[in-house]
Amino acid sequence: MPELSTMETPKTAGFVDRGYNNSKKRAAMEAEEKEIKRLEAEARGETIEEESDGEGSEATEVSDASSSKQEEAKEEAEASESDEGLSREEKSFKKRYGDLRRHMSEKEKDWQEKFEDLEARMRVRILYHLSLMKI
Repeated sequence: MPELSTMETPKTAGFVDRGYNNSKKRAAMEAEEKEIKRLEAEARGETIEEESDGEGSEATEVSDASSSKQEEAKEEAEASESDEGLSREEKSFKKRYGDLRRHMSEKEKDWQEKFEDLEARMRVRILYHLSLMKI
């Protein structure tokens, strides 16, 4: 068993290889951080200014009464713009996740409508029984 008597010491690296796509990851993280800041400001009802990569800066105003259709169109436009640097797998995941979010929001609306309908019917039934008791 001569192979067991000699043991090689592991090599130590002087640097950490961050991978070939580190710059893409860093850019994506920065974009996500900007998006989070924008969404937080939007939730607070503030108006913020975003710097565009091109010329000048574009102002983004936050409106409290914006319709869901405008928001969906905006999300789709942003998604199509940011799909350029993504791999096929990432694009597929992004599409599936968007579809799931849209489906869940539709289901939530349906449940909310059903719940409100049920509450209205219960109020009518209660009022009907109260009116019978007074007679």
